[in-house]
Amino acid sequence: MVQYSKCPADFDIDSTCGSPTDFHLSFEDDGIHLNEAIQYGIGSFDNFGQSSLAVFQIITLDNWSNIMYNLASQQICPIFAELFCIVLVFMGSFFLLNLMLAVVMESYIQSEVDETKKMQI
Repeated sequence: MVQYSKCPADFDIDSTCGSPTDFHLSFEDDGIHLNEAIQYGIGSFDNFGQSSLAVFQIITLDNWSNIMYNLASQQICPIFAELFCIVLVFMGSFFLLNLMLAVVMESYIQSEVDETKKMQI
């Protein structure tokens, strides 16, 4: 049988504390992994891997507004989260991504020119 412990004094009266695994609960039980509003738990800033994925998702403009709204709802001053996401969209998506595509296109054109020079010789 699972042993339940009482919560610290600053919690609600008659609350039961413990890990969800103590109660044989998981994310599948409450359906949190199916919640689209929180990006199915993937687009968060809980650790470095998820943070990198969230930043990449913002840069590629793939449903980035949900991440911005989730960040804003967790902050005391939500304007910082909104500014972070908007600056990341402008700098990352509109500038850096296009710069990277320009470099790839330039190298493709250069290789095409080299190939035509080889064919002429």
